[in-house]
Amino acid sequence: MKKTIISTVVILFITMTAKSQITLENKYPVAPNGLKLCNLTNGGYKYYWLDQANNQIKMYNSNHSVFKTINVTPPTPPFTYGGLKYISDNLFNSDNLVEFMIVYYQSPSTYQAKLYNESNSLLFSSNTNAGELLNISGSYKLKLPSINSDSTYIYSLTGSLPCDACGGPTSIVKNNPTTTTMPNAYPNPTSTQITIPYTLTNNDTKGKINIYDINGKIVKEYNVDNSFDNLMLDTQEFSAGTYYYNLTTSSGVSDAKKIIVIK
Repeated sequence: MKKTIISTVVILFITMTAKSQITLENKYPVAPNGLKLCNLTNGGYKYYWLDQANNQIKMYNSNHSVFKTINVTPPTPPFTYGGLKYISDNLFNSDNLVEFMIVYYQSPSTYQAKLYNESNSLLFSSNTNAGELLNISGSYKLKLPSINSDSTYIYSLTGSLPCDACGGPTSIVKNNPTTTTMPNAYPNPTSTQITIPYTLTNNDTKGKINIYDINGKIVKEYNVDNSFDNLMLDTQEFSAGTYYYNLTTSSGVSDAKKIIVIK
């Protein structure tokens, strides 16, 4: 009887293991809250973490191969590292270099926020914390407090982040009171063609439907107007996979919807 029970448990364990869909891809030598994800305009999604011991930002491709190792300016005592934010390559300027903001901290409440690029050139500095990014209908701003936090500064930024509406990990606050509407595309999944319905509202007469790949890169752009209420696409020109689309008008940016192309 005991042998029968043990055999049953072993068989059950083997069956559960065989059906498991969870596969270990890689192990990083950093705590879970230290490993972050960013979405670069020219590079797609990257894992990254701040190696404080070696004063480096280590970046990896989605397949866990090394993308870049960036040397950073270490804190000057008594300051210590306080955080790493806003890794991008087309937000603060358009030179395609990786940019990032490092916050240095001194107890009890003194901060230095410094914006560098991958060449370690200082682009911006403020004696405050890192503040937050704002997305106001596709226009990006940096909001920083004053030193004594009795006022707030708003800085306009020249660039943008890729596919924010697709849910990229951009860690920004969105002011997106869009009145554009994006119903679901059909048929979906599709292997031949797909129809994307849309509605222009709030006196908008034209807009643009963007198609993104899973890395947040725009693969197609289509200008639309209020002469029609749908866009029909031939999906033969798309590789099999998952895509996202949204509608941008002068009123704002719609939430993104998903398209699945099968072959």
